[in-house]
Amino acid sequence: MDNNVKAKTKNKGKTTKPVWNETFVISLESASEIEFEIFDQTSLRGLVFFKFQEVDFTEPLNAWVEVEPQGRLHIQMTFSPPPLFSFSFFFSAPH
Repeated sequence: MDNNVKAKTKNKGKTTKPVWNETFVISLESASEIEFEIFDQTSLRGLVFFKFQEVDFTEPLNAWVEVEPQGRLHIQMTFSPPPLFSFSFFFSAPH
């Protein structure tokens, strides 16, 4: 959003199927995209730039997006009153 970390999930340790079930509330003031970085211990595993251009802020968002270089990210967002939103996500990488 503005190159500052707004939220960070807890480390899930040694698992091939992490589930976070964490929710974050973040202000979106004039943001056009949000960046998700996926780490395995200390190494960057994937990166997603999620653009808000085509998002209907009056409806909850439930989307799977491709992660570069591999995997998919499940993003669920609810928007309440602008510019706040909450989100949760699940990362799936091929084995």
